[in-house]
Amino acid sequence: MDITLDDAGMRTAHRLMTSLVVPRPIALVTTRNENGTVNTAPFSFFNCMCADPPTVAFGTGWRGERLEKDTSRNIRREQEFVINLVDEQLVEQMNICAIDFQSELEEHLEARLQLVESKVISPPRIASAPASFECTALSSVEIGEGCYVHIGSVKHIHIRDELINPETMRVDTDHLGLVGRMHGPGWYARTTDRFQHKQITVEQWLDRAEQ
Repeated sequence: MDITLDDAGMRTAHRLMTSLVVPRPIALVTTRNENGTVNTAPFSFFNCMCADPPTVAFGTGWRGERLEKDTSRNIRREQEFVINLVDEQLVEQMNICAIDFQSELEEHLEARLQLVESKVISPPRIASAPASFECTALSSVEIGEGCYVHIGSVKHIHIRDELINPETMRVDTDHLGLVGRMHGPGWYARTTDRFQHKQITVEQWLDRAEQ
């Protein structure tokens, strides 16, 4: 089947995009509201873009009548945000933070999440997250009414001590336990079912071709 998205409509486009690009990592983003309180919201249109320089990006859709989300507005004003990664133990609290609360309510209080100060930026991080990225905004690109892609420069990383080897700086992915977003509402994937397929070098490919 061939589908022209300009003709398909928003609902169909959303269903196709979120069903085909799976699993998606989840960014539980903390930002500062204009009055100094904290906004906490999850986004699954998220990934790392580069390691040199360390760069991440995530997309914020609109809320209600094409209104800009609080997270997006905070980032464009303050130029800072924290991306907290989500493991299986955080799923329920992350889901509470996804509720469309009134702006004056702090989601982390509703979800009973403990916040701790960040090292180099103002917004706090989530204490129970397996890892958190403190970011400054590089750019916020408006891709549609109320919709932005936020590109961030990672300035500091927090990771649980037991999840990293301090000598090799290798992460213990077996125990990291992150979850990914799947297709429809409420569907997630674990990262425990993995396989390895090593990349082939040019020399290996040429050797194979000669056989």
